[in-house]
Amino acid sequence: MASIKSWIGAGAPGGWGDVLTRSVLIAVVGFATLWLKDGMESGDWKDWGAPLTDSASIAATMFVVNALLKRSEG
Repeated sequence: MASIKSWIGAGAPGGWGDVLTRSVLIAVVGFATLWLKDGMESGDWKDWGAPLTDSASIAATMFVVNALLKRSEG
């Protein structure tokens, strides 16, 4: 049976700090991207609630995926 690492084609994080760092980076980049997209589409640059919620959900999901990768490596 294929391991999780080979299944998604991603390297496992080196440590728990790496798991957290990846999640924070995903949240920041995701927020900036979604906020810019929403601002350009609607012209409402003060709406940050929806992009924040979306990027936090994506970052939380990626935290779980990275934690599973870390645990699969032992």
